[in-house]
Amino acid sequence: MYLIYLAKRFLMLFLVVVTAATLNFFVPRMTDRNPILEKITEMSESSAPGSVDMQGLLEVFNERFGLNRPLFEQYLDYLTDMLVLDLNYSITSYPTRVSDMIAQALPWTLGLMVTATLIAFVLGTILGALTVWRKSSRLLQITVPVIMVFSAIPFYLIGLLLICFLAYRAGWFPIGGGHSITALPGWDWEFARDVIRHSILPAASIVIAFVGIWALGMRGMM
Repeated sequence: MYLIYLAKRFLMLFLVVVTAATLNFFVPRMTDRNPILEKITEMSESSAPGSVDMQGLLEVFNERFGLNRPLFEQYLDYLTDMLVLDLNYSITSYPTRVSDMIAQALPWTLGLMVTATLIAFVLGTILGALTVWRKSSRLLQITVPVIMVFSAIPFYLIGLLLICFLAYRAGWFPIGGGHSITALPGWDWEFARDVIRHSILPAASIVIAFVGIWALGMRGMM
């Protein structure tokens, strides 16, 4: 019985993955947008007039990405590449491979998520414990439930709000990037300070979204 249960769960997982991959393949092709044509148009706008053979580039790009073949063949190649974790080349950053872009961004993502999660865990644990302490202030009793409300909001939406009000309108923080374009990466305080300044808003969005979850769990245990 246990083997049958595992087989059913594995089959369900397989169907979910295939369905998600299929939607990811077909939905973008149902729109009127052509990312390759948009990329070529961008290249032509940044070059001298008439120096870019748009039709020739379009044919080369279509052949390079296999878009000149029947849709069913493209779909089979897409599933095959997904099975071997080959994400091919990026259209917007060609000839950079998608795997190289992920590898470049992965250390920044892991560092941000680990640090922000640890901060949210510490703050949430302390706040959750203080809410059931009889001598805690009235302000704390009101603040923690408000923080818990934010745990129901995805952190990327909170991040967009923070960027809109604190970065775009107020100009207190950078709008994006892991560090300034002019900053030279190195093990020095200047670069570290620049990275910290760029990471405050994304880290704050994660902390705000997760601290309520940890506080709620700690309050329940207390």
